[in-house]
Amino acid sequence: MDNFNYMVNTEKPDFALRAELYSNRGEVFKLMGKLGEAAKDFNHALSINPRLLKPYLQIADMHVAGKSTARALEAVTEGLRQLPDSKALQRRYLELGGKKPFPEPTLTQASELVTPQAAAVTQVPETVVEPGPDHAAPSVSEPTKATEPHPVIGTPNNPYCRFCPPE
Repeated sequence: MDNFNYMVNTEKPDFALRAELYSNRGEVFKLMGKLGEAAKDFNHALSINPRLLKPYLQIADMHVAGKSTARALEAVTEGLRQLPDSKALQRRYLELGGKKPFPEPTLTQASELVTPQAAAVTQVPETVVEPGPDHAAPSVSEPTKATEPHPVIGTPNNPYCRFCPPE
């Protein structure tokens, strides 16, 4: 607990693992029997990153232990809205009495359902360079960068070799 408290006291707002930090400290509070502090840290972790799985499951477990199945189902339902593909949340949802179909993802989640392949295919406008009086039109037989073979790794012409000095 001392290590987590130290990290919480010295963390910066841009710390990449803030949500995980609060989630893990919440687990320690839960194990110590301090359920109020645990719930506070789990909720804080979700306010930082609502797509973190562990806090939803921990909150649901705390509600089940407190004989509040309805509130546990609410926590898992909110988790499924953020993480619709989570098998753990889907299983808990059904165990707690939820019925298929699973809850719909939130609007921000639905807009983020773009596949990585679709996001990578972005159209870059082509720029046409007209030959001016100082520039001749490139000949068709000249190889271009796109058609040139990549140099072998370890040669001085390979820009990706960290052992070769820059030219």
